[in-house]
Amino acid sequence: GAKSNPVNQLLAMRAPVFVGLISYSLYLWHWPVLILSTYWRDGYSGPQETALWLALAVILSGLSWFLIERPARHALPVRPLLAGSALAGIAMLGAGAMAYLLDGAPGRYGPMARPHIDASADFLQDWSRCSTASDGPLAGVETCAIGPDAPPEVLIWGDSHLRAFMDGLALAADEAGTPGIIIWHAGCPPMFGLTKTESTATAAQDQDCLTDTETLRAAMAGMDGIDRVLLIGRWTYYAEGTGIGRDLRNTIILHPAPGSGLSGEDQAMLYAAALDATVAELSTNFAQVHVLRQVPELPDYDSRDIARRMAHGRLTGADAMPLFTVRSEVLAARVADAEAPLTRLASAGAITLIDPWPLLCPDNCTAMQAGRSLYFDNNHLNNEGARTLRNLFVPFLTGAAP
Repeated sequence: GAKSNPVNQLLAMRAPVFVGLISYSLYLWHWPVLILSTYWRDGYSGPQETALWLALAVILSGLSWFLIERPARHALPVRPLLAGSALAGIAMLGAGAMAYLLDGAPGRYGPMARPHIDASADFLQDWSRCSTASDGPLAGVETCAIGPDAPPEVLIWGDSHLRAFMDGLALAADEAGTPGIIIWHAGCPPMFGLTKTESTATAAQDQDCLTDTETLRAAMAGMDGIDRVLLIGRWTYYAEGTGIGRDLRNTIILHPAPGSGLSGEDQAMLYAAALDATVAELSTNFAQVHVLRQVPELPDYDSRDIARRMAHGRLTGADAMPLFTVRSEVLAARVADAEAPLTRLASAGAITLIDPWPLLCPDNCTAMQAGRSLYFDNNHLNNEGARTLRNLFVPFLTGAAP
């Protein structure tokens, strides 16, 4: 750095030196400018707007360097500086505490936005009874207990759709007095004999799916006190291989696991073959096999997105309605391949199919019920939805005829 060369000459020019002087202020300023502007704008319109926000970050950095950083370093007495910093810190902590205690003060938004704001904050389940065993037949697999504190009588196995139903299932199990165990793995089909390659997962996560499934498979033979099992999954995702609407770019490719003997001309046929084989195998270990029909997908719904756009005045109630309402016949083609094997198995008496559609599609399929949103995004219910639909599971939990 001490020699005269083109690099040093370039770095000694006024512009690079200025960037060096404001670098700490720029470090502090660029992130809030980026986060708050993208949140407010719902993304930038193009490179020109991006450049303007970057310019604002540079201007704020220059001002704070000139008005705050330089005086603080060279002119301000230490005690007033420390006292002022302490007061500013206390004020910020107080503001943060107030925002936390008021839960963000959602009352400042209109009644049309409130259901979606509430829904966006209602997807954190109670994990207090979940654990991962370090040894035993389910070593390495996370399990969650529901119902009374007693040996489980029911097993519920699924993917993130099971996670979405967890609080509703837990409440229903308490009300029914039935102890149970939940095992879920996001993006992992609750079926035997499959591997998967998913766009939203790493190769290691794809492998973890197979590992957990095979661990559970081996452990089922020893679950003597359990006589009923329930499968919950995003069946259309596995049959079609893609998401829909807002998550259309998410893809999942199913493959027969080595030694499974499964095959199919396309993914829908492989999915059907795996479902048949899984139900047959489960029937050897459990007296009853139940399957939840997947909740209707609402292609364009996302509670967080709608809440933000309404709060910012960029979306009206009338404009939002098509985003959370869809005609059931529109979904017919989407669910056909996924539901054909489920309907066949139910007709043959191999499974009991639990159907949430009559409750979610009284006329059209909609996220809104009695002024509340029951969905978190375009395919997951939130906790309110899970609790609202919990009575669907009473026959499974009690062993009574549906």
